[in-house]
This record gives sequence, structure tokens and C-alpha cells, in this order.
Amino acid sequence: MLLPDALEHFFRIVGGYLKKIGSHPVRFAYIAVAVLVLFQFIELFTVSKLFSSDSDLKAAAYLNDHFQSGSIAVFNAPVVSDFLVNQNSYLILDLTGMPPVGQNPLFLKVLPDAVVSYPGQKFLAAGQAVLMKNYAKVGTIEGYQIYKRIR
Repeated sequence: MLLPDALEHFFRIVGGYLKKIGSHPVRFAYIAVAVLVLFQFIELFTVSKLFSSDSDLKAAAYLNDHFQSGSIAVFNAPVVSDFLVNQNSYLILDLTGMPPVGQNPLFLKVLPDAVVSYPGQKFLAAGQAVLMKNYAKVGTIEGYQIYKRIR
């Protein structure tokens, strides 16, 4: 019920602007693309860390130095997983609109030696009991929490 009312209100507001620009669909498309480009441009230079972020590299370097021979579970961080020299790693991804890719390694019979994740990941929360019982937090690198298996 709420969505039709919101759409009616939206079209009432936008309808006046559409009459001003005319009923040319091409002109409307150009305006829509220009607005999207403007939003992306603002995000690129304000909240995005594309040019200055090396947190993935730092986390991968730490894991490569301290867990060369052990297994590593990586939660929703494919860039970190790509930079690991250790081939014995588990990656689980949660992509919007798609089912999770991979299996939660906290539910395997043989637990990984290390776990790396951003705080609040749903996969980490799902295995919280296993994490608290079998792992100790060894540090945080640029937002990535790193846990080491103790049992």
C-alpha cells in the first residue's frame, strides 16, 4: 500500500518537470544519465577510496607473512583472497541479488588456521559460536579483523 502512494506522490512532483523538458524520451534519457554520472563523480571524490586505499594489500601481506602454510578463510573480500600466496584458502562471497558463492568455512570439519573479515559480516555472525570457541583475535588491519585458531 505504501509503494503506490509513494509512486503517485513521486510522479506528481516529477510530472511538472517532465512537462517542462517535453515528452522527448531522448532528452529525458540524457538528463537521467547526466544525473547518474554526477552522483558517481561526487562519490568518486568523496567517499570512495579507489585511489588511496591499500587496506586489501596490507591485510594480504600480513596473512602472507604470518600464515604461509596454514589455511585461511576470507569472508567477502575477494581482493585479499587474490593477493594471498597461500593456495589453501577459502573464500565466501555475498553478492547483492545472488545466492552466496562458496561455503562458510567455520562450519567445516577441519577449521581454517586463520579468518579474515570486516566486522559485521553475516557469514562471521552465522559462525560466531565457532569463532568465539576456537579463535582469538590477533589484530585489525585497516578494518579487516584477523583471527587465529587456538584449538
